[in-house]
Amino acid sequence: MVDLSWLVMPQAPPRFRLDKFKTIEAIDYCARLWPGITTYFVCKAFYFADKEHFQDWGRPISGDFFVAMPHGPVPSRVYELLKPDSGEEDDWLIEFDKHLATEQQGKLTRITSKNTSELKRLSRTDRQVLDKWIKHFQNLPSWKRFKDIEELSHKEKSWIEAREKPGNAPEMDISSWGDEMGLDKKRFRQAVSEVTRLAPI
Repeated sequence: MVDLSWLVMPQAPPRFRLDKFKTIEAIDYCARLWPGITTYFVCKAFYFADKEHFQDWGRPISGDFFVAMPHGPVPSRVYELLKPDSGEEDDWLIEFDKHLATEQQGKLTRITSKNTSELKRLSRTDRQVLDKWIKHFQNLPSWKRFKDIEELSHKEKSWIEAREKPGNAPEMDISSWGDEMGLDKKRFRQAVSEVTRLAPI
């Protein structure tokens, strides 16, 4: 019998559905907790907050998918949104400009809130988890904050596995979140599928 196993395409990593406008509120909330927060810290807060919220409450906060960049996990769409020359959708960019302002300092993008949003889309637990991670980052010594967070990020199984793939920013397979919960890949995919089915479009 001819071995055709090489023809089987690997499954794409499971993804939640991005809630664009809730994501704006989450960025806004981070910027209120830490005025002038940079893209790096927003991205790391989103990764650890989405992971923790899913593991504790059965759903992420943003629903973005993550890529493995050299300094750690990055929420792909959020990262693009925060770029000065963002090519994201007009409705998302308009909503962002209503509530947030950015300032370039060399290569850094600093984000501040305009305090125009009532943050109605964020639940109490969304805020609690974002609070936890922003305060954790702020409490690290400033002179080694970046390095400490990078080292923490580099311990994530999904990041380690993704960095073995080709490319500068391969997509991460967040099934390892399920591993930590005792869920095999099939059950994790089912959980992601159910959350995605119920998520806003």
